[in-house]
Amino acid sequence: MQGWPYQPGGRGPRLVAENVLMRLMHDWKDFGVRAEHYFADGNAVIAIGRYAGVHHQTGKTFDAAFAHVWDVANGQIERFRRYTDRGVGS
Repeated sequence: MQGWPYQPGGRGPRLVAENVLMRLMHDWKDFGVRAEHYFADGNAVIAIGRYAGVHHQTGKTFDAAFAHVWDVANGQIERFRRYTDRGVGS
């Protein structure tokens, strides 16, 4: 997603782990991803839910809605798209 500060810098699980997940855990206390609904249709899987956390440096909280869309072919993820609401912070 354009403007999202946590970019993997390429493809593959190692880059996602290092450049997205590890940075999120470093920057945010109690960061969580909670999927509330799942939908599957043909070669698409959609998860709808919320992100939440408390920023380590500022103490600001956030709670934002998301939709994740995976396009799957031959048992492999071909494309991932993420849509996120700006959320409510304090």
